[in-house]
Amino acid sequence: MNKRIVGFVFCTFWLVFHAAAQYLGDTKSMAATKIQSKIKIDAKLDEPEWQNADIANEFTNIEPIPGEKPSQPSEIKILYDNEALYISAFLKDSHPDSILNELSQRDRLGNTDWFGVIIDAYQDGINGVEFILTPAGIQFDAKFSGIPSGLSDYTEDVTWDAVWSSAAQITTNGWVCEMKIPYSALRFKTQQNQNWNINFFRNIRRSREKSSWNTILPTVRGVINQSGTLTNLENIQSATRLQFNPFLASYANHYKDPSTPNIWNSNINAGMDIKYGINDAFTLDMTLIPDFGQVQFDNRVFNLTPYEVRFQENRPFFTEGTELFNKGNLFYSRRIGATPINYSSAFSDLKNNEEVTNNPSTTPVLNATKVSGRLNNGLGLGVFNAITGATYATIHNLDDNTNRKIQTSPLVNYNVIVLDQNLKNNSSITFVNTNVLRNGSVQDANVSGLLFTLRNKSNAYAISGNSALSQRFNPLKNDIGYQYSLNVQKTNGNWQWNTAYNEESHNYNPNDLGYLYSPNERSVRGSLTYIDFKPKKHNVKWSVNLTGNYTRLQKPDVYNTMYFNATYFAMTKKFFAYSFIGYVEPIGTNDYFEPRTTDFSRYYFIPRNYKIGGWGSSDYRKKVAIDFDFYYRKVDELARETYTYSLSPRWRLNDHLSFIYDINFANALNDVGRTFPPLNSSIDPNKLVFGKRNVNTYEHLLTAKYTFNSKMNLSLVGRYYWTKVNYKSIYELNETGGIESLNTSEAPLYSGVYNFFNIDLIYTWRFAPGSDMIVAYKNSISGSKDYQFKYLETIKALGTLPQNNNFSIKLVYFIDYQSFKKIKFK
Repeated sequence: MNKRIVGFVFCTFWLVFHAAAQYLGDTKSMAATKIQSKIKIDAKLDEPEWQNADIANEFTNIEPIPGEKPSQPSEIKILYDNEALYISAFLKDSHPDSILNELSQRDRLGNTDWFGVIIDAYQDGINGVEFILTPAGIQFDAKFSGIPSGLSDYTEDVTWDAVWSSAAQITTNGWVCEMKIPYSALRFKTQQNQNWNINFFRNIRRSREKSSWNTILPTVRGVINQSGTLTNLENIQSATRLQFNPFLASYANHYKDPSTPNIWNSNINAGMDIKYGINDAFTLDMTLIPDFGQVQFDNRVFNLTPYEVRFQENRPFFTEGTELFNKGNLFYSRRIGATPINYSSAFSDLKNNEEVTNNPSTTPVLNATKVSGRLNNGLGLGVFNAITGATYATIHNLDDNTNRKIQTSPLVNYNVIVLDQNLKNNSSITFVNTNVLRNGSVQDANVSGLLFTLRNKSNAYAISGNSALSQRFNPLKNDIGYQYSLNVQKTNGNWQWNTAYNEESHNYNPNDLGYLYSPNERSVRGSLTYIDFKPKKHNVKWSVNLTGNYTRLQKPDVYNTMYFNATYFAMTKKFFAYSFIGYVEPIGTNDYFEPRTTDFSRYYFIPRNYKIGGWGSSDYRKKVAIDFDFYYRKVDELARETYTYSLSPRWRLNDHLSFIYDINFANALNDVGRTFPPLNSSIDPNKLVFGKRNVNTYEHLLTAKYTFNSKMNLSLVGRYYWTKVNYKSIYELNETGGIESLNTSEAPLYSGVYNFFNIDLIYTWRFAPGSDMIVAYKNSISGSKDYQFKYLETIKALGTLPQNNNFSIKLVYFIDYQSFKKIKFK
């Protein structure tokens, strides 16, 4: 570490921990009342115990005007016994006939009022759980964790699902909700007397009014760190937490290819998810013979860039309760069950008289286990393990009609270990280790990372950083890389700023189990933001952000890029949100990634360029609303420009049925990028071949949902993606970052049209707590056509492409050991 970095670190610590404190306001508290009698969850609140409970009221608005008194009063009470926490909310309303209560799927909040509670049982100000209920009885629950997301210091994981009871009803004086949250859904200390952080929230949709019991200051980043206190919790213990989710799934699959006979097959899968509370703090989750056949499709694209496309994780086991493992971006769960590591070897090893008849594109997940929890001293521990089976490609010999198999992936063990220590002032320090062990001589990998966030007492300033060491073990060579970064920021007040330094070695690679967009970087970044939440003549809030970034490669130490970005955001008094952006690379970019050389020895020079655009979003309270965006990028070359826009109208017919239709369009003119000669090209494949091309992309996404009631819904997601790549000229990259013309007459050989079409139709019925019946139909079509095909012609030709149709039904049943114990006792 050189003297400049040492000085930077020293000055940063002095600034953070000697800055003037910002006062966060008083912390409210309420006492929970312990009971011995039984409470019926019916939203009537007619048990005498409710009459004697402490009341939490005097909410304060968060939106639209922070700090104002809400238009409607609320009264919250809490009871508890040896089994659960009971929460009642009397949400008064002078116009109960105007309460909005659109039906929706679980964990999705539509155009509706709602009441919610956030509980931070360890009082670390970082981690917590959230429970929300609507007047229609729709449940929403989520986990909060101290993982930064966008401009927020936390992440809300809505895939986390707990089993809890609730009821709601609209009355002549407003609406009432009642919750029973069993201790099995919470994690807390083992102390005899406890206090928890808690906060209550109310949303009045018709006036876009959101309020909280303990005041939430919008100029302070974070939500859990602005909670109130729940006191008087005595002698509570987690009961034995042992839950089973056995499932049975049946599939029928039809593969249709115009060039071959139709193929029908079917199968039945059975397995089980197990959740066991090892003690009050730690929980073991295990999935045995998992089944992910009904998971929603990926939004696939035709990727022309040198960077890997990152897909969203939709498999429940890998999304629920994984917040502890996601710290440091070293764990990307889509690696588990992904494409076999040697998938392409099936094609590279072919002889002239052979063809590949079967080559699995994914690896089977045999089982997965995670153990996580937090000790009384604030130390969080997490262990994750998964095993995937070996895969084999089948190669057919056309001469003697025999088959041979080659292994494309061995048996693989994936492991993650996390130690996360909470510190004072909502600070933390975390150690993460990921390990991938492949059977045989195939590459193994290990990555270790250390992360920290330190905040001052008022949470107005913070310093954070991380470092990681990646190791890849190959039979011939071991590769070791490193990464570290340091970030200083002011997170409170109207004026907020941050400055950061990041360095990644040229061989840093955590991608066996993590995700890194690109390595080999030394960058300095700074941003300044002004936020104003005081209503003006037209707007209720607005903000301006200025960001600058300068980047060099780590090896060789050469210039990469520099950019500046400005963003303006505002929301009007009619709740129309909009934003404008401006972006510029004033001296161009030396792109060392587009040539795709492993030693970063060559670069392609992108001239000076700029981008302008913006987006808008209308008021979702109305039956018809619309989102839109538009962007224009101009590169300082003749006719090299890109237009992108999207429209997303949404139509809510009634409280049961709604539609959202997304239309996305991009037109890149005279775009330049790396390409690879096809087999019938005369160009030497060893040359660094580039092409000038026009790229047109259309994407249509239709989302429809019909909710029968709070337990039953039907959803449809349909997507069509079309892109046309039309090469105009073929070039070779020269030594100075420019391009020189090659055989332009071969440009049509590089062109093409690419399609992806998918349908997901899913019916879900929650017939018992935690138990579901899911019926699904899935359709998938993908393929390519000649570049001369026009858009409408390609749509008509979809039927000539291979397609897969899948029908399935799955039964999942929730079994709680405590329920069996009660039955046995009776």
